[in-house]
Amino acid sequence: MSPVLEIYKELDKFDNISDKLDCLSKYHLSFNGIYRANYNSITEGNLSIHQLVKKFEKKHFPDTKNIPEFTFWFLKFNALKYCETYLLNDRLTRRLNSEVRIEEATIELEKIEKAEKLAHTLVIDNDIDTDLKYKDEKGYLYLMNPKDFPQPEYQTKEIRRVLNGYYESNPTEHAYTVAQSPEVKIYAKHIILKGYLKKLKAEVEIVNDNHKLKFDPNYFNKEGFNLFLYLLENYSKTTINKYSYIWFFLKNHNPKPEQIKFLHTQTSYKEMIDEKFKVSISYKKAGYKWEEDVLPTLKRIASNFFH
Repeated sequence: MSPVLEIYKELDKFDNISDKLDCLSKYHLSFNGIYRANYNSITEGNLSIHQLVKKFEKKHFPDTKNIPEFTFWFLKFNALKYCETYLLNDRLTRRLNSEVRIEEATIELEKIEKAEKLAHTLVIDNDIDTDLKYKDEKGYLYLMNPKDFPQPEYQTKEIRRVLNGYYESNPTEHAYTVAQSPEVKIYAKHIILKGYLKKLKAEVEIVNDNHKLKFDPNYFNKEGFNLFLYLLENYSKTTINKYSYIWFFLKNHNPKPEQIKFLHTQTSYKEMIDEKFKVSISYKKAGYKWEEDVLPTLKRIASNFFH
């Protein structure tokens, strides 16, 4: 069977766009390796995932540039590559693996959180069109480093959008066509890098602080314990209900059951939270708040954990 027919056959197994793109991304390296010699229409050089999509566009990805599920997948894909290539550079990676990793992670997080705080306070033109700004007479450099703003307008706008989950329901062809577009860079820093730094701090602080929770193989596997810590660190600290919400999420909505083990009963979990945090929890959840707010938020946080 030819490589193209094999991929068509695999793509036919999936209904939604995200699953199709996940499938296609797995073939990406193979296509540029063993398949390239057998596929005459491939020219010199490797195919990007974007070029590979075009080869299956007619049947599986028609008019997808206007579909949020499609453009959001590429936003995350490009942001992860940008984070790995540019944000987690050799110097930062070395320091995050050294004895000063907590201090270094704290410094980087403070920079990110400062920009987010500024983004929430600045008054900007909410109708700013980043694509047009690229093309206007002031050009790209002004867009990136304007002299009359404490923070570029596009950056402020994109921080707000990324943190509010805007691109999950609104298409952004720019993130698909420009691998280092503003929204890609902001997502890389304010979702992926920030999540990585928080996860790193949480894991190290657990080891160094005797008052923090300790891994218990009777109730978790290692990956399940790390996800639990990540949820504790990143979900709202303004309510004690977060502890019960996290239990409901891990017990009934485990994002990866084959990978995440969470074996706490309500009784054992309540005893653990009471002992470690001096908080007495109840297992009540308001239906509308859970479905419309809590569950989607926890799903988004868990998704960031697996990036």
